[in-house]
Amino acid sequence: MSNTILLVDDDRAHRRLFKRLLERSGVDIQIVEGGSTSEGRELIDRHLHELKLAVFDLNLGDGRGSELAKRVRDAQGTFPTVVLSTSGLEFDRDEALAAGATEFITKSPDVEELLRSFLPLLRSIGLCR
Repeated sequence: MSNTILLVDDDRAHRRLFKRLLERSGVDIQIVEGGSTSEGRELIDRHLHELKLAVFDLNLGDGRGSELAKRVRDAQGTFPTVVLSTSGLEFDRDEALAAGATEFITKSPDVEELLRSFLPLLRSIGLCR
């Protein structure tokens, strides 16, 4: 399995923030990215067997990241899926986890804080120390 991460977020600034987060963690990875659920579905189908991690924004312009987490679960993906959201609502968290997300993380504009949220997961899948 390669060190490929799928990132689906309709906000380019959030995608850039996440890339900076990964750079700061020292992770040597390839990022495959999309900006919508339709792109996410295509990327899941194309890269399912090479992914090490998938990260989905909860609220996408054409759907929900929880739909993408469900698609990974239904395709029997063997990698963790994370749903990110600016919302800290328990309803959103429960929806994402019920759909198959491994984790639900609230987005923070502070890269260091977001990195602290991700480090345990990145370590657990061998992407950083």
